[in-house]
Amino acid sequence: MSEHTKGPWSLVIGEHGDRHSRTVVCASPFRKIARINIEGSLRPLPSDEANARLIAAAPDMLSALIEAEACMSIVEPRSDKAEYLRILDVVRAAIGRARGVSSDK
Repeated sequence: MSEHTKGPWSLVIGEHGDRHSRTVVCASPFRKIARINIEGSLRPLPSDEANARLIAAAPDMLSALIEAEACMSIVEPRSDKAEYLRILDVVRAAIGRARGVSSDK
């Protein structure tokens, strides 16, 4: 399907170094995927943890988009074909960006 590290990816939040630094790690069972260092605060900002959750959910979201694209490709819309095709283009563009195939949209 793609070259990314196989999921599931998990989210681990812990101390890193001193009391003023925390690390958010997204990891598969066998390797670290991404590490977000949060400096100067005992508590990460809500956006820091939200960004890490988004990264950790990436394999599941890509799989869902691939399934949605497959279904949309074989089912005709009942109404508003232009909007249906616009959404299908958005789904395909997101899949392409995740695979490194396309950077537009």
